Formats: sequence, C-alpha cells, structure tokens
Amino acid sequence: MPEGSQVELLKWGISILVPAISGLSGVAVGAFLTTRRETVNRKYKFIERQLTDFYAPLLTIRMNLKASGELRWRISNTADSEWRKLCARFEGQPDGLRKLSETRGEQFSKIIDYNNKKLRNEDIPAHHKMLEIIQNNMLLAEKSTLKHFPKLIEFVDLWDRFLKDTLPGKVVRALGHSEKSLYPLYEDLQQRHDELRAKLSEGKI
Repeated sequence: MPEGSQVELLKWGISILVPAISGLSGVAVGAFLTTRRETVNRKYKFIERQLTDFYAPLLTIRMNLKASGELRWRISNTADSEWRKLCARFEGQPDGLRKLSETRGEQFSKIIDYNNKKLRNEDIPAHHKMLEIIQNNMLLAEKSTLKHFPKLIEFVDLWDRFLKDTLPGKVVRALGHSEKSLYPLYEDLQQRHDELRAKLSEGKI
C-alpha cells in the first residue's frame, strides 16, 4: 500500500477511535459520578434517620429527665431547709413541734408523695421508652452507644422489681443501683448526636 494511503488510513482510524474512546470515557465518568452521588445520598439519608429516629428522641427524653430531676432535687432540698427552719423556732417546745407537724407537716410530706408518684408514673416509663427506641432501631445505633445498652436494661429491670415489691430496697442499694450507671450512655448519646449533626450541616459525608 502506498505511503500516502497508509497515512490517510491512519487518519481515518484516529478520526473514528478518538470520538469512540471519548464517548466511552464520558460514559464511565458519568456512571462513576452517578454511583458516587447515590452513595452519598444513601449515607445522608442514613445519618438523617439516625438523628430523627434514634439519637434526637433519646436525647429529648434524657433532657426532660435531667431537667425534672434537677428541679426535684432543688425543691426537696429547699423544702428540707425550710422545714428545719420552722422546727428551729420551736426547739425545746414539744407542744409547738407537735402543732407544727399537725398544721404544716402534710404540706411538706406531699412533696415526697408527688416525687414518688412522678417517679413511678413518668420517670420510669420514660426509661422504658428509651429501651423501646433502642430495641426498635438498633441498626441506627453506633457501636459505642450499644455498648452501654445493658446498663439501661439493668437500671430499668431493677426499678421494675423494686416498684412491684419483688426486690427489697436494701438489696437494690447493695447492688449499687443508681442513675449514675447511665451517665456514660447519656454522654455517648450527646456526643454521637453532635457528631452526626455536624456531618449533615457541614456536608462531610
């Protein structure tokens, strides 16, 4: 084949191959970008679900319990202090103390009654709600959160037994039953919530 014909043939081949290769590259890049976009969207929706269905509801319950507990503590301490002041007025006066107890004692004892009812009817059910949220949405929980789950189960179970009079208070105290055992869970919930929220707001997914 003459040299000129070879050159022309080469030009013709290049004219066909270059657009074909460019087209294939475009398809590949487009497919890559589409896949990446879909992956990012899935991650975004998952994090959104983690916040909406798991961490935000749990933190809301925690915040309500914390605010309620702090108010209960303030009221109880203030009531105790005020009662002592009233009693101090009748120091060494048995009749005066007895009359004070008869006229004002019920008012102060109602504070204890109210706290006990609130514990039974609101606080413990709120912890049950936390259990329910975790059990129904375990796939949305981070590993660090699930690590503290057994402590919540134990906390609720001990309260249930005590409130049903199937576990003496002395045994409960000996077991070291306290909401302090849930503090690591509470801290983890806040930390994970803040981290996930930051990812969404900053677009770092």
